[in-house]
Amino acid sequence: MKKILGVLLSIVLMMSLFVGCTGKKEETNTDSNNQVEKSKNETNDDKEKEEAQEPENLKKLRVAYHPNMGGASTIITGIKTGAFKEQGLEIELVKFTSGPPEIAAMVSGDIDVGYIGMGAHFLAIDGQVDLIAIDALGNSDRLLTRKETGIESVEDLVGKKVAIPLGTSGETVFDLALKRAGVPRDKVKVVNMDIAGAVSAYISGQVDAAAIWAPYTLKAVESLGEDQVVELAKNEDFMPDYVFPSSWIATPKYIENNRDTVVKFVRGLYKAMDYRAENIDEMVDWTVELVDIEKEVAQQEVPQMIMMTSSEIQKAIDSGDILKWFEGLEKLFLKTGKIEEQVPVEDFVKTDLIKDALK
Repeated sequence: MKKILGVLLSIVLMMSLFVGCTGKKEETNTDSNNQVEKSKNETNDDKEKEEAQEPENLKKLRVAYHPNMGGASTIITGIKTGAFKEQGLEIELVKFTSGPPEIAAMVSGDIDVGYIGMGAHFLAIDGQVDLIAIDALGNSDRLLTRKETGIESVEDLVGKKVAIPLGTSGETVFDLALKRAGVPRDKVKVVNMDIAGAVSAYISGQVDAAAIWAPYTLKAVESLGEDQVVELAKNEDFMPDYVFPSSWIATPKYIENNRDTVVKFVRGLYKAMDYRAENIDEMVDWTVELVDIEKEVAQQEVPQMIMMTSSEIQKAIDSGDILKWFEGLEKLFLKTGKIEEQVPVEDFVKTDLIKDALK
């Protein structure tokens, strides 16, 4: 009997040990699984955290552009190719149709950097903004009238209404045309309109002539018919005595407080300009998508732009041509009363910043 009880006791003891070992093994496996799952969750959380932080690592810039090939092609090319993202920048685009209101927004702090055509450069000479990059040389401004007006020359504009967005390259070509013809400006009835209003007034006959630029000139021809549009003056009439640069600008205060960011922006611009010059068709498609114009119209604008590349900008800086361009502009603005005195070009063209961006 004792022997039987001993055997039974041994069996119970062995079963107890077996259950204990099994429970411990299951507990160990559970801990291991929890640790693996925890590790996976932490990895996923870290990944999601990194992805969420990635956009925050990019410096956001509010950038003004103009809805035409000159004013949009470089910035959209830089965005599409990732040229700005490579510099750690995120671009938020804001549309303007001319320089003066854009510069006013910039001075008030609503815009960080922006694009201007040649006509608004007098505001840079005046000290409101500085030039941080040269984009292209323009040749799309036109002083137009309609055949039905009977106007055949600039001299015939005396007493006539001319729609002009003041402070633009269109106004500059208008002033040059008057000077060449010897017509005092006060003999012409200048009507200040934004570009959309000027085009509409010109097409509908509310004014006798208009000083506008592409793509609006092309739209006017399309609406009226080529045989009904009379060209009185264009940029090319005044070259090489005067050139018509388009530029990128920022306020002196913004540059002072964000110089590294501005250099990175300009570096992205010049990389985009190089790509633009080698990939015209792709650039046109991107620009058309952004500014919502017909592709055919955009393609017609391309020959009216003298697109610069980073190497050409470097040569222009080394040769001193950039300074000459803006010295010529200052003389022009003095003649037309846009500025009261000539200042050193280095005061508003930041060649040192451009050189840093080209390194």
